Amino acid sequence: MILKKKKDIIFIILTVMLFFISGLINKNIKLPKIDISKQQSALNINDKFMQITSAGQQRLLCDLFWITTLLESDTDHYSRQDLNSWLYLRFKTIISLDPFFLENYQLGGKYLSIVKDDLLGAKEIFDSGLKQYPRDYDLLINAAFLYAFELNDFKMGYKLYEKVSHFPKAPKLLKTLLPKIQYQAGAKPQLIFSNLQEMLKREKSSFLKEKITKELYAIKAQIDLECLNKQKKNCSYKDYFGNFYIKKGALYKAPIKFNQYKLNLKN
Repeated sequence: MILKKKKDIIFIILTVMLFFISGLINKNIKLPKIDISKQQSALNINDKFMQITSAGQQRLLCDLFWITTLLESDTDHYSRQDLNSWLYLRFKTIISLDPFFLENYQLGGKYLSIVKDDLLGAKEIFDSGLKQYPRDYDLLINAAFLYAFELNDFKMGYKLYEKVSHFPKAPKLLKTLLPKIQYQAGAKPQLIFSNLQEMLKREKSSFLKEKITKELYAIKAQIDLECLNKQKKNCSYKDYFGNFYIKKGALYKAPIKFNQYKLNLKN
C-alpha cells in the first residue's frame, strides 16, 4: 500500500514537471508559421453540380454563398489571369444560381478589378452582368474603365463610355475623354480635331471650353509638326492660334508648350 502511494506521488510529480517543461518549451521555442492563402483553402463547387443538386433552393444557396463570400473575401492579388481565382469562381457560382443578382455583378466585378487585380475575371463578370442589365449605369462605367484603362481595349472602352455619356449623371469630363479614347483606338487625328471643333461650338461651360481649346491646340500641333518634320506636302506653318511654328535646327517646334494629346495609361 505504501509502495503504491509512493508510485502515485512520483507519477504526479513527473506529470507536473512535464507540464512545466512543456510550458517553457512552448514559450521559448518559436514554431514555424503555417500560412495558407485563401486561394488554397477556399471551397468552390462545380456550377453544373450545384444546379443539379440545388433541388429548387437556388435562391437560398445563392444568398448563403453571397454572405459567405463577403465574410471570407481577401485582398491578395491574383496575377495569373487564368480564370481560376477563388473569388471569380465563387461569383461565377452565384451567377449560375441566380443570373439576375445585380449586386453580384456590380460588386464582384469591381472587387476583382480593384482589390484582387484579377482583370480577366472582372471582365467576365462585367460581361455577364451587361448581358442581363445592358443599361445599368454602374456596370457600364466600371466595365468601361476596365476595358479602356486596365485592358487597353480602347474600342470596347469607347463603346461602353459612349453609352455612359447618355446618362444624366455621367461625369462632365467624359465629353473630352471620349475623343481621346477614340483617338487611342485608332481614329485619325484629323477626325478627332474636327469633332473637338464641333464640341467647342456647342459647349457652354467655360472650364470645358478652355480644356477643349488646349486639346485642339495640342492635336493640331501634333498633326502639323509631324507633317513639317517629315517634310510632307501641304503642311500648315501656323498653330491653332495663328502663330508660326519655330524652326530650331532641322526641326520645327510649337511656339507654345503643350501636352501630347493621348490617354494617361497605367501600362
